Amino acid sequence: DRLDAGEPIVLLDVRNPPEWAGGTIPGAIRLPKPDIEQAVRALREGASREGTTLAAIPRDRDVVVYCQSGMRSSAVIRELVGAGYEASRLLNLEQGMSAWAGEKV
Repeated sequence: DRLDAGEPIVLLDVRNPPEWAGGTIPGAIRLPKPDIEQAVRALREGASREGTTLAAIPRDRDVVVYCQSGMRSSAVIRELVGAGYEASRLLNLEQGMSAWAGEKV
């Protein structure tokens, strides 16, 4: 609903690259879950956020995180919260791409 209303929401596709061939939501940032997990580990080890893939995920906007079914995206949200993102700004696309009826590119 918020997407249809034109609200400025960031879409984050955390599926693996081979899955992207089946389509993704237009305008989504594509960062596989393992890359995000690696970036969170690097951050915990002292890396700067800007030096990791986390730099592509804004902290000041709502982010809808999705995968194929909603499981990996839930895990990514937990990782991002642990890395300092506000839980209230991270939204899980229920049932992921399996339930997405909108446009795919």
